[in-house]
Amino acid sequence: MKKMHVKVNLEACQGHGLCYFAAEALYEIRDSDGRAIVLLDPVPEDMHDAARKSAEVCPERAIEIIEE
Repeated sequence: MKKMHVKVNLEACQGHGLCYFAAEALYEIRDSDGRAIVLLDPVPEDMHDAARKSAEVCPERAIEIIEE
């Protein structure tokens, strides 16, 4: 089983929230600035597809998927 980690570049993140809508159990949106914080590390295997989708929909490409 591969491990997956998700990293959000908070400098690049503009707070669009699209990642949250693609994988809401994986992220929390900060009230202060709308930026995404990863809640689950490593990402559970049943959420790998949603995590990949969340990275794909980010218009700023602020989400990195790391698979080991």
